[in-house]
Amino acid sequence: MSVARKSVKSRKSNRLAVVSAVKGPVAFMHREDIGKLVARGSKRAGRRLQPNYAVREDGVDTVKVLMATDSVISFEAFRPKGAVDTAHRHPDHHSVVYQKQGRVRMRIGAETFIVKAGDSYIHPMGVVHQHEALEDSVRIETKIYPRGRRGGLLEQAGRQVGIALSRVRGAATAMNGRRRGVLRRLAAFAIGAACTAFTACAVSTRLADPAIAPETVLIPAGRFIAGSDRAEREHAYRLDAQGYGHSTTRAQRWYEDEPERHSEALPAFAIVKNLVTNAEYARFVEATDRPAPNVDAATWQTYGLVHSYARTRRHAWVDGRPPAQRADHPVVLVSHADAEAYAAWLSVQTGVRWRLPTQLQWEKAARGTDGRWFPWGKEWDPTRANTHDRGAFDTTPVGSYPAGASPFGMLDPAGNVFEWTADPVPGTDGARAMVKGGGSWDEKGCGVCRPAAGHSRPAALKHILIGFRLVRAAD
Repeated sequence: MSVARKSVKSRKSNRLAVVSAVKGPVAFMHREDIGKLVARGSKRAGRRLQPNYAVREDGVDTVKVLMATDSVISFEAFRPKGAVDTAHRHPDHHSVVYQKQGRVRMRIGAETFIVKAGDSYIHPMGVVHQHEALEDSVRIETKIYPRGRRGGLLEQAGRQVGIALSRVRGAATAMNGRRRGVLRRLAAFAIGAACTAFTACAVSTRLADPAIAPETVLIPAGRFIAGSDRAEREHAYRLDAQGYGHSTTRAQRWYEDEPERHSEALPAFAIVKNLVTNAEYARFVEATDRPAPNVDAATWQTYGLVHSYARTRRHAWVDGRPPAQRADHPVVLVSHADAEAYAAWLSVQTGVRWRLPTQLQWEKAARGTDGRWFPWGKEWDPTRANTHDRGAFDTTPVGSYPAGASPFGMLDPAGNVFEWTADPVPGTDGARAMVKGGGSWDEKGCGVCRPAAGHSRPAALKHILIGFRLVRAAD
């Protein structure tokens, strides 16, 4: 017998020594198996199953199913010390996890950290992750499946999540201190993940606080001119050459991947008027214990960027708090996952589903419908945006350039910071995401400040030039 087979057999024996009996249906926790766990005749209302244990085929986890519906599965899983699963991703569901016992080394995307008893974390759909048990470990995991048939599933999504929340709340009443708080935050994250996954979601009004909802501008349904043509791109290259005194952007063909100028139709949506600020993001950090915006010197060096690590220090948070005098500046040093987590949290807090905009949504909001090259017209005007042409070579308070507003009233569509979008780069398995935002505070020229311009960045990147804003469905 090979060493690998002996190892799997040993781990299974270890688990079976902990679990007195293996009975009931095997729970593989994949989307196609959900129907096997929901009692026939449930009509998608969801039913709690009697707890049962089952052994995963890969020999890593022993699973105890706690509750299952058509869109949510909760289970308790035992993993023996030393067990490591293969790096993988879930293409069809989000996972929200509460570590009940033991320690686990987690890798989610590019981040690696230690999870201890009482901690909670989330790995969204499509993100590569891996677990290694440093001790015999038990976790409670809730999987939320956003994809599926419309109609009944979407109509009952809010109700199903509400049922899950009530059970988590019930468990929390039997706990005290830090663990109770962690479990409640876990419940909030679970609902947030569900809200970002469904096109419609009813969130418990007991958690909702509409007062913290950011101000938005309405982008009406209809067609707009997207992309660029040869004339626009040539104009951008000339602006860059004038601003920088060289033709590097032309030589490197910066704008050649922009879609050709064409007409696009979008449904109505609302976009946040201002970039998300440090003050707004601070409420999220305080409520969820998510790491505050920062980056260490070694990680910054791996990015290979032109800005020095010393320059990042003015943007870095200290002791979980934003830098002094920067509460109304756009939050930076946040990854794509950070931005998505903030959107999920805000969805819970306000009772409204928020998410990152797509590239097309951002472009329409920034340039209007007539295909103008800049938010205000066809010519670049450095007095209308925070760029290195006339700016402070730093972020500025959001909305400081009202004359640079888009035709719909969105502020900072050019300059200040680039912005994460919801669009992954095809073929990268979510490792890279598209960035829009009309340039940033360090741009000259400013050919990149056009709404049609865009580029990709590693999704795990925490840059001093990248922030974000959110969208929601129109009222």
